[in-house]
Amino acid sequence: MADSERDLFVPNKFNFQSVIGYREVEKSPPVVVRQTHTLLGLYYQGVIRNSEPAQEYLHDYTLGYLKAAADGAPAYYEQIKGQSVHEVDLETREATDYAAVIMSFLPDKAKSAIYPQGFSKKGSLKPPATLEEFLERIKELRIGVWLVVVGDVEPRTTLEAYPPLLRTFKFFEVGNRLPVKLTDDERKQETLEREKFNDLLGEIDISL
Repeated sequence: MADSERDLFVPNKFNFQSVIGYREVEKSPPVVVRQTHTLLGLYYQGVIRNSEPAQEYLHDYTLGYLKAAADGAPAYYEQIKGQSVHEVDLETREATDYAAVIMSFLPDKAKSAIYPQGFSKKGSLKPPATLEEFLERIKELRIGVWLVVVGDVEPRTTLEAYPPLLRTFKFFEVGNRLPVKLTDDERKQETLEREKFNDLLGEIDISL
C-alpha cells in the first residue's frame, strides 16, 4: 500500500497514546489488543486447559473494545470526507482510529508459515475503504472472538483454512506490533497492567 493510500486510514498519524485519558487504563486499545493477541495465541496453540479466565477477558474487554470501534466508525469516515455530523467521546474515537490503523497495515505486516511470500494487498486482508466495509470487518472480528468465548472454535484450528478466523487473529497479531508512544507515567501504568495481566495468566492452567 502506498503511503498516500495508507494516509486515508491514519488521520492522526500515530498520535494516539497508550492511555490517552482513559478512565480505565486496562481498556485502552493498545493494552486490550496486545493482551487479546496473547490469549488467542495460547488458545490456538491448544495449551490452555482451563480457558474460563481467558474467555472472560475476551468477553469483558475485547468485545467491549470492538463495540467502541464500531460506535466511532461513522464519525471516523465523516472526518475522512471532511464532514462532521456524529460526535463521539475521546475513548470511542481512539478505539476506531486504532482499529483502522491496524487494518491499514494488515497486508504488509501479517505473516504466515503457509504463505511465506506474504499476503496480497488486494486479497483477504485488504483494508476497508468504506464505512460499510469497516463495520463488516469489525462484525467479523466480534464473531471471531465470540466463537472463542463460547468455545465454538476448536483449539489448534488451522486458521488459514478459515479466512474469517485468520483475519481475526492477524488483526490482533499486527496490532500487538504497532509502536505506541509512552510518557514516563504511561510506561509505569502499562507496566502495572502487564503485571495484572500476568496474574491473569497465572490463573489459566497451561499445559506446554
